[in-house]
Amino acid sequence: MEGVLHPTDLLKTALIATCLLLMIQAVRMCYLVCDFLTYQMFSKPHIRKIEEKFNKLRVAGDPDTNRSTKGFQVIVCGFPRTGTTSMILALHVLGFKCFHGAHTFNPRNVFVLDSAFKYETKVHWEKLLDGFNGISDWPGACAYKKLMDLFPHAKIILTTRDPKKWYKSYLVAIGGAKSPYKHIFKLIYPGSLRCMDRNFQKVMSSNDMDEDACIKCYENHNADVIENVSSQRLLVYNFENDEGWRPLCEFLEVPCPAIPFPSANNQASFNTFVRKAFIVRATIMVFYLLFILLCTIFILF
Repeated sequence: MEGVLHPTDLLKTALIATCLLLMIQAVRMCYLVCDFLTYQMFSKPHIRKIEEKFNKLRVAGDPDTNRSTKGFQVIVCGFPRTGTTSMILALHVLGFKCFHGAHTFNPRNVFVLDSAFKYETKVHWEKLLDGFNGISDWPGACAYKKLMDLFPHAKIILTTRDPKKWYKSYLVAIGGAKSPYKHIFKLIYPGSLRCMDRNFQKVMSSNDMDEDACIKCYENHNADVIENVSSQRLLVYNFENDEGWRPLCEFLEVPCPAIPFPSANNQASFNTFVRKAFIVRATIMVFYLLFILLCTIFILF
């Protein structure tokens, strides 16, 4: 009978529709898998190393560890690759626990992180920062203005370094930003990287990865912080000046530990982290493209 589909045709149509839906859902699955693997294989061990170093230094420095019960207190708003990891470790020694970039890969934080940046309410930020009394890395750099309004008693720390050295390190941090394949890899960006890309590009104010353009954005950010934060509330800390504990401890009004100022996340170890994270994304991309290819072959033939 004309106009009536044969059961075989109905089955084929249903299978094609299923393939198309699976192709769409495969992207979502890639996000989740990327977040999970990046967190479990790289970010979680990185956080564990920081905590292990902190525990060793805490015994030596014997800091007041009760500061975590006194509310949100510290915003480190320097760009990533300006010594933020060393500052995180120093703050840990002094009793301040910071939320930072490695925590954003935790799948449980991705939705809350995105909501905090989207809605900018104290409720959302307090939910994200539960258990922490400070923030650093790209979340701190992107949200410092909103956070200093939401938490008026929090102090601001701007970490800085030589602009040219920062740019060289920044290029490594963003991986294949100049690669012609970067847009393909963005198809399977984990949710945390999508949130970072969306918000950090607002701070960078330019998609141009040219050295002069990036350095201009970096210097504009630092100038913006200095202009918008009162001198009583701001500490500008340059790691290249080997300033040690004194300016940080005087600013936070805490005793100086009798131990060397910590140093972490050197360029070599960070390069290894970036390379391994790239391998994870590339592997997932290969499986994703193979799946798309198989679905396409099935639909066409």
